[in-house]
Amino acid sequence: MNHTGYRIKQRREELGFSTYKLAKLINVNQSTISRYETGQTTKLTPQIVEKLSIALSTTPAYIMGWVNVPEAYEDEEDSRLINESIQLLRVLSKEKKQQAYKYINELSNNN
Repeated sequence: MNHTGYRIKQRREELGFSTYKLAKLINVNQSTISRYETGQTTKLTPQIVEKLSIALSTTPAYIMGWVNVPEAYEDEEDSRLINESIQLLRVLSKEKKQQAYKYINELSNNN
């Protein structure tokens, strides 16, 4: 098992997720999660690392082994909302992405 695969498996087990549940969260096959964890595939694109980190309530830096602290998001619901929001943002035009950013920025300044 490679270092990244170990971190994925460790974090998945800490959260009590099965490989099936993690696969559903990031929209890949269950066997793909197993291959990531065992190091049989090293095709971890930035998009996959991002999805994994959100689903596993951690950061891409932790998944990749650049930091040793998971620095988790608040909870599973928070992670799901962030993940789905990112997916929605990806399909927007640049102009719409800028509008969404301005709106989120305004919301965050109102707290």
